[in-house]
Amino acid sequence: MLSNQFANSKICQHTKVNGEPCGAPARKGRKFCIFHESMHQKRPDYTLPMAEDAMSLQLAVMQIIRALLDKAIDARTAALTLYGLQIASGNLKRVAEQHSAAHDPSRDRAMLESLLHQIQVPEAPEKMPQ
Repeated sequence: MLSNQFANSKICQHTKVNGEPCGAPARKGRKFCIFHESMHQKRPDYTLPMAEDAMSLQLAVMQIIRALLDKAIDARTAALTLYGLQIASGNLKRVAEQHSAAHDPSRDRAMLESLLHQIQVPEAPEKMPQ
């Protein structure tokens, strides 16, 4: 169970703007989760994460804003990067839809039957996943 996996983990010490604690597991041996750790560093890290989900896109936006405010990048670079993240954000939904459409449960059953045949295990139709 996922909840049991983090039962003994320390919780991120970040407090959100609305006053609520973050609640995510802190990184091992650290006070903050992976998302909030970069926000609390004395020496900022402007490295953008891989844009693979909503949380990583949010982190990337925050990194760009921080870099812009710290004058680590110019306004044009920030604008172009934010535009790229906007495109990535729009693509996230389509990628998720394509992934779920590509997943065919009947292929899972055929692959399992093939595997059972290859290792010579007799089929048990009543126990096969549907």
